[in-house]
Amino acid sequence: HPAASRLARRFGGGRVMIGAVLVLAAGIALLGGVRVPAAAWTAYFVMGLGAGAWNVLSAANRQRLTPRAMMGRVTSAHRVVAWGLMPLGAGLAGPVAALTSLGGVIVGAAVLVAVVVMFAAPRLRGL
Repeated sequence: HPAASRLARRFGGGRVMIGAVLVLAAGIALLGGVRVPAAAWTAYFVMGLGAGAWNVLSAANRQRLTPRAMMGRVTSAHRVVAWGLMPLGAGLAGPVAALTSLGGVIVGAAVLVAVVVMFAAPRLRGL
């Protein structure tokens, strides 16, 4: 993601990471509120921009900050947490959607993503 790297050099990696996750959250929120396929594809495009920038910069920082001897363990732990939370979220989304709506669950996920990144922002700004 060359654009993410250029933005990180100009504005700082942490700030761009925060912005990337907020773009991702905006895309998720858009997806939760649309009913037209073209708008949904636009939401997926926005989500891809945010997720792509985040993935590039977070992986680069993880590699930069992790001692070489620990890289395998840190990468494995990251994957366990990232991939391990997906089924938990999916398992919670079904019952919540049954009580509310699918759009409500998706917008709720967007809010959750935005809130989490705002709590993480002070630590991310230093990257």
